[in-house]
Amino acid sequence: MDRLGRWVSRHPLPVLLTWGVLVVAGFALATGAVGEGLFGRLNSGEPDVPGESRTGRELIADSSPPSGDSISLMVDDVDLADPAVVQKVGAAREDLRQVRWVSGVADPYAFPTATAPDPADPRAAVLVSQDRDGFLLVVTLAPELSQEQTDDALAAVRARMRVLGEEVEAVEPGATASIGGLTELVDAINHQVEQDLRTGEGIALPVSLLVMVVVFGGFLAAGIPIVGAVASIAGGLASLLGFSHLVDLDATVVNVVTVLGLGLCIDYGLLMVSRFRDELRAAVGGRAHASRGHRATALGRTMSTAGRTVLFSGVTVGISLGGLVFFDAAILAGTGAAGLSVVAIALLVALTLVPALLALGANRLLHPGSLHRVPGLRVLVRRLGDVAPDEGFFSRLARRVQRHPWWVVVGVLGVLGVMASPVLQLTLRSSAED
Repeated sequence: MDRLGRWVSRHPLPVLLTWGVLVVAGFALATGAVGEGLFGRLNSGEPDVPGESRTGRELIADSSPPSGDSISLMVDDVDLADPAVVQKVGAAREDLRQVRWVSGVADPYAFPTATAPDPADPRAAVLVSQDRDGFLLVVTLAPELSQEQTDDALAAVRARMRVLGEEVEAVEPGATASIGGLTELVDAINHQVEQDLRTGEGIALPVSLLVMVVVFGGFLAAGIPIVGAVASIAGGLASLLGFSHLVDLDATVVNVVTVLGLGLCIDYGLLMVSRFRDELRAAVGGRAHASRGHRATALGRTMSTAGRTVLFSGVTVGISLGGLVFFDAAILAGTGAAGLSVVAIALLVALTLVPALLALGANRLLHPGSLHRVPGLRVLVRRLGDVAPDEGFFSRLARRVQRHPWWVVVGVLGVLGVMASPVLQLTLRSSAED
């Protein structure tokens, strides 16, 4: 670790440029700017364990002929007996049957006994609303299609359904048409996950930066862990894209990447920055400028102490999450893959990128941050920041805990027990569907 720290201190710019390229490439690949993208490969559905149980839906599926994906057009507030509606639906049905890879088209007008669907006909009844003011048109694709064939077929079907919806709305004022299906549901969930990721990071990163600015008393020291967190998230998402070609990933695994990436990198960054400042001040011996030798010595010592702690912490977290990869439930295996990805990237960031940033900003980190010059914040920063006096809140708290350890243990366990008591009434469900 000491040798790694000294090497990074001698080559900070190449390390920083390499990470810059990797971060840009990671976000480009994950967001689909280059290639398919991660969010287009995520799944969303109820978690299952192969061979564990047999639901009614599985039994029905096993007893029915195999079929592919399906897509539906739902029309509301329409007069089912309107001849114009009957004619429009019939024309669309014939067009849809001609679409390549479509195996079946079902609508209530396909089984008529008069000019409107017969409520006594069970085949038509299941496709008509209870109030008989709406209907459903369902298109089923052939089974065992490739992803490209499925996408092409769904695109053609979706386009014809959209035309039918517009035609019905034109002849029936007040009617509404909407297209839906499992594919549309998954696409909508994945799109929302992508939007939530941007929103969450847009809130979490500025708030974290604000807190660390107060802790470190300056923007440079506070920004280093944030930069590490961004790099870790980019690398974790790119790694997930690779895992998505090996295992099915649920949309929720993105949350694992963002939470762990943000938390681990900020935690490791705080530890590295604080330790480096202490070692650098000790190396310069009160001087206002750090030479290359001072930076190498301080960074080597930082890596031998804080870096070693970060390494063992990351390995421990990775081993804990890695066990999930061997679970049969796909959602748990995906969560384990996501956790391993982001932990590995967070370790690389903390042991290479963060030290490179520390080496480049060493001289600036020797001096108190800009907030020390702000009259209203000076006292707060001195009490909470990394240049706080030896005697402070946490040192006094630690001594009090050491004097009465058993009372603290009993008290903390009691509070945790009360907070965890609602779990006794918890009812678990494994379905992600309503």
